[in-house]
Amino acid sequence: MISDELFYRVKENLKQLSGPYCIDFILTNSCNLRCKYCRGGRRPGREDYLSEDVLKRFLSSAKDLRVKEISLTSAIGEPTSFKKLNFLMKEIKLNGFLGSLLTNGSLLDLNFANFLQQIKWDLLILSLDSFNPDIQYSLRPSRDGRDYLNGILEFLRFCRQDFRSLCLNFNMVVSALNYQDVEEYFGKAESYGVKNITLLKLVKMNKSYGKLALTESQLADFKRIIKNMHTSISFNYLEWLSEDNLGGQESVLNKQQATSRNCYYHLYKVLIDRDGRVLVCNGNASDKTDFNIIDEPLKEIYFKLVKLYMSRRNNPACYDICCSPIKTINQEIDFRLSNGE
Repeated sequence: MISDELFYRVKENLKQLSGPYCIDFILTNSCNLRCKYCRGGRRPGREDYLSEDVLKRFLSSAKDLRVKEISLTSAIGEPTSFKKLNFLMKEIKLNGFLGSLLTNGSLLDLNFANFLQQIKWDLLILSLDSFNPDIQYSLRPSRDGRDYLNGILEFLRFCRQDFRSLCLNFNMVVSALNYQDVEEYFGKAESYGVKNITLLKLVKMNKSYGKLALTESQLADFKRIIKNMHTSISFNYLEWLSEDNLGGQESVLNKQQATSRNCYYHLYKVLIDRDGRVLVCNGNASDKTDFNIIDEPLKEIYFKLVKLYMSRRNNPACYDICCSPIKTINQEIDFRLSNGE
């Protein structure tokens, strides 16, 4: 489910272009984990493409575009390894944006929890596949063998007790190692005040895929568990489980797919790479533009970007290979527009 603010920003932009709802900022391609199913980022190193002055100018230009949210993320790296992270997060909040951070949690500790509380950070999305150490470290081993799960649990306890205003969401990559533990996983997440969990399909990235992918019988078993599970946590499974008719609005949205093939991506989001280059979209992060926030204000870039790509909005060639989150958002926007909102 997208927020009403995001939807109405798209609707506003369809009439008169004003600016995106959100900016996704890829901070790094360095990572301190070696996840079994990931193509893998390189070892943590020095990545200082963007100066503090550039980051400040970027945020100022984002305010001119009435951007609501800045999301700190990474494609194959770990954002908390970014050297200027605390500076950037503090500036994001000082400029009045909603701030979200995606992390594998391996560097979370009480110092960072206190920092988030101090700056009143809004959303933390934790990619965690299991609370069971054996399973978690089998799927997401640390490069240096460090026991990072205890740090995650300490961080979560602090947030539950002393920082309840922080919205906590989880991402869980479902595999043959952890699918049977999903109900217990939800129970523990609920005890920490987690608001939402996204169940992600394992993607074929490397040779480990065959050993980790669900068999047909395991997938059927997992769908049965999810369908019968009782939890107060809202959860998303995007498209990959919807053919089982699990219900909810997603199954309704899928019916829209056959007739609605529109992409609204550039009306609600801009994606920026770690070196300041603007990327086309999350679904095709390798497709870079010639625009860079080092060279010109984001506000000027945005209007050029939309002019270039919005002509391809209707029935784009990439629609059927688009990543599930983007397609799901596009389908919901189409659904709501077609119902007169």
